[in-house]
Amino acid sequence: MLGTYDLPFGKGKLVGTNNSVLDHIIGGWNLAPIFQWSSGLVMETYTGSCQEFGQGNVAWCSGAVPLAGASFSRTPHYNVNSSFIGSDGNQCVPNPNPCSSGVNMFADPTAAYNNLRPVILGLDGRANDLGPLYGMHRWNLDFAIAKTTRINERIGTTFYAQFFNALNHMQFNDPGQYGAGNLNLQGPTSFGVLDSQFGSPRHIEFGMRVFF
Repeated sequence: MLGTYDLPFGKGKLVGTNNSVLDHIIGGWNLAPIFQWSSGLVMETYTGSCQEFGQGNVAWCSGAVPLAGASFSRTPHYNVNSSFIGSDGNQCVPNPNPCSSGVNMFADPTAAYNNLRPVILGLDGRANDLGPLYGMHRWNLDFAIAKTTRINERIGTTFYAQFFNALNHMQFNDPGQYGAGNLNLQGPTSFGVLDSQFGSPRHIEFGMRVFF
């Protein structure tokens, strides 16, 4: 969702003055926000060596199978400390090395882990690559502020500031994307751990354009 809005100030606008200098200062301002929201991507789960169905060294493996009635979280949970499942993400106080953030996709990693089972060759009959879990929702706000000033009828300038990830909104990658966390039943201690950032921190760009 995006838009652009000319602020109603300055000469010829809703709020104007009879002072040309003041009109040049308060006029010509423009806001342009861009808001993005997306549903979670399908996440890969793993049950072993990726060769259960003879796949070999390829990009897809056999996905874990959810038990009947299982439900799974899709949001970050903080201060999660586990005795074993997901323990690679335990928050450490004081901070030994290594130490993690204590963030996990599951409030109870052990319960989530126990609600999945490995693929069974004679029962399942196929390799479930993607799924059965979906990743976290994403949202982001970018916006730009611009100020156009006309020097005369033919010449003018536009100053702008562009804000990317304007709210400096922290979002984690799904488990298994770029970080140490994963959804592999053969790697229980890192199961569901969130330890890397999706996207980039806020950055701002400034520019000036002269038109004639």
